[in-house]
Amino acid sequence: MLQPLISLICEKLYLGNAAAATDKDIINRYAIKKIFSVTDNWKHRPDERFCADLEIEQKILPISDEPFTGYDKVLVENIFPWIKKGLEAERGVLIHCAAGASRSPSATMAYLVWSGMVSPEDSIVMVLVAHPCAAPDIGVLKSFFKTINSDIPDIDMVEKIFKKRRNQMWWKFLINL
Repeated sequence: MLQPLISLICEKLYLGNAAAATDKDIINRYAIKKIFSVTDNWKHRPDERFCADLEIEQKILPISDEPFTGYDKVLVENIFPWIKKGLEAERGVLIHCAAGASRSPSATMAYLVWSGMVSPEDSIVMVLVAHPCAAPDIGVLKSFFKTINSDIPDIDMVEKIFKKRRNQMWWKFLINL
């Protein structure tokens, strides 16, 4: 099982993995009241009882770590406004997937652009700096950016960075076996 991983992206907006999303101490320490679970596997998200006990609202986007379509309306009309309302109410919001490396960083980058906080370029830099293990699959990132009608800047450069990060993460994993 992965160790809990959580990173502050901007005030009250956190990015993490499934272990962080199901850790009561972390949820309480960071005053998380909304969880956006970007995973199709029920084992990688808090269950209803956990959320009810801690008075957490949860939204789920049931996707695997590969390019997707068909969630434009759900993200733009439901989930992203829900995140924004939580942040405006100064409630902690956690966006997570299984490992916190691909889907949730991609969703976070897209949210930052959708909300008007930063440009597409700055969203990538902001997430990579705050959450060093972020290494999104470029297809997943493209899918998220497409839902908000935005292009990924300098796709070749971004893909090289992410590939390098994924390779570094893979070697660290093998060394720790």
